[in-house]
Amino acid sequence: MRRVALGLALVLVLASPGAYADPAPSPPPWMPAPRRPPTRDDEDQIKHLKHEATAFGTVGIVLLAGGIAVDVVALDVPQGEQATRQPDGNVVTERVRNDANWAELAAGLALTATGLALVSIAYLRIKQMRKLQATE
Repeated sequence: MRRVALGLALVLVLASPGAYADPAPSPPPWMPAPRRPPTRDDEDQIKHLKHEATAFGTVGIVLLAGGIAVDVVALDVPQGEQATRQPDGNVVTERVRNDANWAELAAGLALTATGLALVSIAYLRIKQMRKLQATE
């Protein structure tokens, strides 16, 4: 029995180099492709996205803060004047809110919205940059 087992093992060892195996099947179409190695263009694109995000973010934050400041002034400081007569006959001029306040408020809201849009674009550039860095 032992001789048979040793003989079988010897046959398997000698026959193994001549064994034939099927080639590895190609991956199914739903599998993602393997990652490509990073190139110099990828590094340049990451740098470019970082600079874009910085520029958009800086300008966006400045416009956002300026828009909020304009809104505060528009709601706090009356722009118009109104003359009223007091019971003793004196005419008194009072400062009141008028259309100029509403125009200033609209301008402040436009600045705020533009700043918010630019900050959002900066966030998307950062997200795109990180996604590109993750593929390296």
